[in-house]
Amino acid sequence: ELQMFRAMPKIELHAHLSGSLSPGTISKLVGNKDKCIQTIAKYRLQKPEEMKKVFESFGAVNEALEKSENLRIATIETCREFCEDGCIYLELRSTPKHTRFMDYETYLRTIVGAILEARVLFPQMKIFFIVGINRTMNYDTASHILHIVGVLQLESNVIVGLELSGDPKVYAKHLVSIFQVARRFHGLGVTYHLAETKDYTDDTLDYMLTIPDRIGHGTFLHTNKKLVEIVQFYKIPLGRFIILSCVIFFSELCLSSNVYTKTVPSPADSHFKYWRDRGIPVSINTDDKGIFPASSLSEEYFKVAKVMLSRLTSRSFGTSASCSRTAGVFRDKREVAFPIAGKSPKVVSLADACREIKSGDNVFVHGIAATPTPLLQSLSEHAVANNLKGVKLHHLHLEGATPWTADGVKDRVRSNSLFTGHNLRGAVNNGIADFNSCFLYEVPLLFRKGAIKLNASLIHVSPPDAFGYCSLGTSVDTARAAVTNSPLIIAMVNKNMPRTFGDGVIHVSQIDYLVNEADGFELHQRNIGAQNDQEKKIGQIIAENLVDNGATLQMGIGAVPDAALSALSNHKDLGIHTEMFSDGVLDLIEKNAITNSKKAIHPGKLVVSFVYGSTKLYNYLNDNPLIEFGDVNWVNDPAVVRKNPKVTAINSAVEIDLTGQVVADSVGKRFLSGFGGQVDFIRGAAIGNDGLGKPIIALPSISKKGQSKIVPTINEGAGVVTSRAHVHYVVTEFGIAQLWGKNMRQRAYELIKISHPSQRESLEKAAFDRLKVMPSAD
Repeated sequence: ELQMFRAMPKIELHAHLSGSLSPGTISKLVGNKDKCIQTIAKYRLQKPEEMKKVFESFGAVNEALEKSENLRIATIETCREFCEDGCIYLELRSTPKHTRFMDYETYLRTIVGAILEARVLFPQMKIFFIVGINRTMNYDTASHILHIVGVLQLESNVIVGLELSGDPKVYAKHLVSIFQVARRFHGLGVTYHLAETKDYTDDTLDYMLTIPDRIGHGTFLHTNKKLVEIVQFYKIPLGRFIILSCVIFFSELCLSSNVYTKTVPSPADSHFKYWRDRGIPVSINTDDKGIFPASSLSEEYFKVAKVMLSRLTSRSFGTSASCSRTAGVFRDKREVAFPIAGKSPKVVSLADACREIKSGDNVFVHGIAATPTPLLQSLSEHAVANNLKGVKLHHLHLEGATPWTADGVKDRVRSNSLFTGHNLRGAVNNGIADFNSCFLYEVPLLFRKGAIKLNASLIHVSPPDAFGYCSLGTSVDTARAAVTNSPLIIAMVNKNMPRTFGDGVIHVSQIDYLVNEADGFELHQRNIGAQNDQEKKIGQIIAENLVDNGATLQMGIGAVPDAALSALSNHKDLGIHTEMFSDGVLDLIEKNAITNSKKAIHPGKLVVSFVYGSTKLYNYLNDNPLIEFGDVNWVNDPAVVRKNPKVTAINSAVEIDLTGQVVADSVGKRFLSGFGGQVDFIRGAAIGNDGLGKPIIALPSISKKGQSKIVPTINEGAGVVTSRAHVHYVVTEFGIAQLWGKNMRQRAYELIKISHPSQRESLEKAAFDRLKVMPSAD
């Protein structure tokens, strides 16, 4: 029976390195036979013991792991043993130690290097590293370790998470902010060992309120009603650990560990049944296979199969650490999450804010609702007063006044618009500003790879909190990549900017110049007009025919996506993973249509990169952990998007030709907006892992001026944003055209069928002229 489980592909989400050493590995480390026997006798438990005795077992191998080479051997051999036991995904955990021969950095580098070696030796198994922070550490030590982790993250994709571990009876509230920084600024998954013993510490609630990605053990959480409510509301996975790498998992059940530490009487009495019955994810893991007898991963599976929880294996691949957090390996020039000791920003007036900007500088500008209009006015005045030349502004959609396009300034400061809003369209099309086409998820790479070498960033942030942390608020999008690759950060602080969760945190000490004068400046708001009958009908068609319960939604900007949202109030368990959203989601959250419960990436949360809407929306975002703001490089990455269930991407268009080519960024020769996230999500939906994605282009059949939006050929000068190969569904108020897999004759037939009745005859004639054959369904 055990052989069957050895042959089964398995996942190990939490293995302590120093608790997973086999006798064979110990003999390689110790050498001397007698000493080896003594070490193993002290290390391996023979019967259940109190927690204190278990911690003493770790001490038996401390001397053997003091040297870098021994640590390397232990890491590789432990990986080998898991691989030989049928493990296909391993997350190894270790708390860095300062030994006689290694400091913390050497310790961590040794394990990272050994894992990279092991990946080559055992290519059939994915291997990652979760760094432990011991409860006994002081804040400075933990912060120092996190800094090293940040450096190592830039060098490889090995480290994917941070864990709170150690003696569960040690109070450690002082470390809470370390884990918040790890998640918000480094994209690390965080997990806490909580409530392992009956007399757990009073800091448990403080840690739980930060909504961890995982909970380790949680043996006695169910005895506290408040803690149970938090776990159930946020669907926090329980078990021994977290996983943050390239797949998506849940958490650990470690039966041997629980029994041998006397926290549960027997496997049948495990607390995990309590949580499993309430829909909380659980998975099977070892914890310390070297210390606890007969506790290899296969043996743990065998024990679980004999006792209960037989459905766990199929559920293990539900949520991973690497999925969203490590969408790419980024080489940022600085990390803005860390406090810089002894440094504070220089508080300056608006008039002096931009004084360090010089001729020829490349300046990033925060966008959309967060557009720092007062700073842009200051920059324009500075350029004129100091006779600057060749200053370039790099930005997405900006709102508000554009003083740099005025006479006397436009020859000094010029926009490079990566997505154009209404206020710059005239300047772009009159040659006063530049237009740049780029997939939205690739825009951060322009800064990270140095295609655009930034000299400064103008940003708009929330006020510093008690720990000195500000937030990029409504727009993380490309701003995260900009500030981490700018030598100069100029920030406008504003009490009206919501403090948001995710990747947008920046410590005030990382800011060079801080402007308080604009405090109270009203964020830019979207003018949301009433939907007309065309738009309402399109939204209804999409909602009733193309959006399933449990779907993960992306909505582009515009009246048609808004109309689709308005028609979804009777749906269930919808999820949000999108580059932007507006007020339309609020009603669906209130009606419980959006629960995010089925999502693979950040289940339970709305994932977004920027928002644009009303003050009501901005107030809702403030200090709301339900909303996860992410760097657009991973939020929009099709490889990440595809992992969610039933991805349904709803985007609008200016026009579409009879072969399915979509124009969305221009009207004829006039530039209108930009690529945005349309192609990112259309493709992500099309290649969804579950095969149930729906890429949708929606548009009215006819314009207000009576011109067909379905055209024989695209207008001269217009640009194709979404190619005919990308398009699957096209929706107008007259129905749905399904284009995927259709030839040109069939595509023309489908599109003419949903065109305006007044245009169908002329479109049929145009199709025949172009294709030399009449459009038809077969």
